[in-house]
This record gives sequence, structure tokens and C-alpha cells, in this order.
Amino acid sequence: MSEPTIKSDVVEKARAINQANRRAPATSSYLAAATKGLDGVQPVVVVDVHMRFGSMVMFMIKWAIASIPAFLILLVIGWIVARLFGGLLLAIS
Repeated sequence: MSEPTIKSDVVEKARAINQANRRAPATSSYLAAATKGLDGVQPVVVVDVHMRFGSMVMFMIKWAIASIPAFLILLVIGWIVARLFGGLLLAIS
């Protein structure tokens, strides 16, 4: 018999968690609210994600490029708030 691998250990733990959830479903109010109206919903455990290195690099580059417009929007909002408070301080003094 061969030594158990890390992957098989993780799979066994996930199966044990799944069996425990079947026996005693979560009674958390948050979980109940999140799954309200969704029949047959079960908690999911992600054990591994396979992604090639090149694909991951491209994903991270796209993620960084996509953050630029969000930064600009936050910059404009900050500028507006600073102008409002600056004008308010000038009006008070």
C-alpha cells in the first residue's frame, strides 16, 4: 500500500466535511439569508485550482490594468470631497 498523498488527504477531509454538512446542515442566519429562495443549495469546498503560470501572469496583468479606471474614479471622488471641505473651511473662517 502506498503512502497517502496530500491531495488524497485533502479530498478525504472535503468528503468528511461534506458528510458532516449532510448530517447537520448549517443553521447560521447568514447562510440561511444568503440561500433564501435557492432550493438544493449546498456549501462547496474548493480543494485546488489548476492554472498555468502564463495564464496566471496574464490574469494578473489584466487585473492590474482593470484597476486603473477604479483608481481614477476614487481620485475624482477624493478631489470633489477635498474641494467641498476646503470651500466649507474657507466659508467658516
